[in-house]
Amino acid sequence: MRHGRGRFAADAAEEQTYEGEWCDDMMQGRGTFRYASGATYEGEFTANKYEGHGTFVFPDGAKYEGPFVANQMHGLGKYTDSQGVVWSGKFYNGVGPGLSHGSVVAK
Repeated sequence: MRHGRGRFAADAAEEQTYEGEWCDDMMQGRGTFRYASGATYEGEFTANKYEGHGTFVFPDGAKYEGPFVANQMHGLGKYTDSQGVVWSGKFYNGVGPGLSHGSVVAK
């Protein structure tokens, strides 16, 4: 049973990994999960779910920074698309109705 800080690889090729805190064999506390697709989540976990503040980087380079509830973007956050356009506002269960279009971030 995993407990404390450690690293886990889902397969021999280590294409999916988690590095961070464990409690009772679950991702719990701060950590980083890297997917085989190239996506990453860095932030807080509760019982194997994204829960609390975190940053999710999509395979195309788009990024969401803000709160998560039960693996969903939820609350005041900021989404930067792959072209560098920033959208901010309130996310609800993974979607962002009424987000405001902000500035373009130089790449």
